[in-house]
Amino acid sequence: MAKQYGGYMGGFGGKLGPAIGYKRLGQWCLRSVPAAVHDPRTEAQLQQRGSFRAQVKLAAQLRAPIMRGMTTAARAAGLTPYNLFMHLNHHCFSLVEGKLQVDWAGLQLSAGPVAPVASTAAESPDGQTLTVRFEKNPTHRPCSAHDSVSLYLYSPTLSSGYLSATAYRREKQISLVLPEELVGQRLQLYLIVRDEQDRASTTAYAGEWIPSAAAGSEGGAPIVEPHIASPTVAEAQTEASDNIIIDETTTLSAENENLHHSTIIPPEVRYRE
Repeated sequence: MAKQYGGYMGGFGGKLGPAIGYKRLGQWCLRSVPAAVHDPRTEAQLQQRGSFRAQVKLAAQLRAPIMRGMTTAARAAGLTPYNLFMHLNHHCFSLVEGKLQVDWAGLQLSAGPVAPVASTAAESPDGQTLTVRFEKNPTHRPCSAHDSVSLYLYSPTLSSGYLSATAYRREKQISLVLPEELVGQRLQLYLIVRDEQDRASTTAYAGEWIPSAAAGSEGGAPIVEPHIASPTVAEAQTEASDNIIIDETTTLSAENENLHHSTIIPPEVRYRE
């Protein structure tokens, strides 16, 4: 059943006779109802659908870095940030026994022409603070010392992440105090750079932070596994294509929205998109 939006001059969403109304990129669109639907529901097809649903759920959990790092590039390509995220990362996902497997090191949370940074070391001497050091311009491309660098931490166990306040590229490091819920969790670390025109870089994977069992006790310290990014980072592919549009009927779960806005440098500052 269709529903009218914006009064009698507005658009409508849903099925209305032989037509289906939907909204894409802020514009109301109309398409015809398919005359016939071939849906064999094979095992491979069902597995692909299950994988897609899991990918969409993960994208909802990664909302904060996706909106910060992909909005400008997606707009230029005529896509939504979620469309671009799915297009750039489809090779990072696989479904094994009904569970989504993710190549965390290859995941891209941002896209754009800005020169990225490369992580050289991550340190956490007391289990409460985390410092990530980076090379400010490993690709030797034109860049500005005033570019902002953000650190994103994602916990697969908690299915939520935290986006830090920014540091300047010239500072060559970014530090934060871990909130209580992150202490003792395995975290995936990512660095995102944006310039003064809100253009972003490709994502630099900073490795996995693995706390030791003795973290927080006397003599205990978490173990940090750094990841050295390649000096030649591929540019993100942002060309629009009809084959990479997420089904407009897919709705990202609103219950996950509150998990991705916490900013933790300093604790009292909150990042707003």
